[in-house]
Formats: sequence, C-alpha cells, structure tokens
Amino acid sequence: MSYTNRLEQIERSICFKQIYDYRFIYYTRNGKYHKKGELKSISKKYKSTPLSITLTFLAKSNLTNPIDYIQKRLLTERNQDKIKFYTTILSCIEKFFSARLQKLALRFIQ
Repeated sequence: MSYTNRLEQIERSICFKQIYDYRFIYYTRNGKYHKKGELKSISKKYKSTPLSITLTFLAKSNLTNPIDYIQKRLLTERNQDKIKFYTTILSCIEKFFSARLQKLALRFIQ
C-alpha cells in the first residue's frame, strides 16, 4: 500500500526541464574551514521548452495512444489556454515522432 502511494507521488513529481545557466558562488572571506575564492555552491537556472513540456505530459499521463486522446480533448475543450497547450503538445509529438518520445518518457517511469 505505501509503495503504491510513493510510486504515485513519484509519477506526479516527474518534470523535465532544461538547464540553461550555472551560477558559481565563491567564498569572499577566509573562514575556519574555507579559504577566500573556494567554491561555496552552484545554482542552476531551468527553463521549459515545448519538448520538455511534451515529455512531462507523456510521462505523467502514461497513455497508450496520446495522439487520439489529445485530438478528442481538442474537440471537446473550450478553454483557450488548454487548447493552446494541447496543440503545442500535438505539434511537438508530430515533429519529434511519437514512438521516440514515448520510449523516452516511459524509460524514466520504469
């Protein structure tokens, strides 16, 4: 029971993002355990791309035939934001081949 709950949490937290910037932070003063100029920490900045949004959607939804599902949603949906979301996903799937994207998304689940 608890393992299935944990797997559901992991599936919900799957998110693909692209790292576009690294920031290196150095010590500015000498201390007891470090010297001036030594590496203190590294921070990363992330961005979402249409491909990363598509991969996140495919990994979280785990659909067998996502193209049919998205086309049905496009016919019934009235919200413009969701229509735009589904059209970008559909165009990205068509651009990058659905089989390749499904293999990538399912590889991270298993």
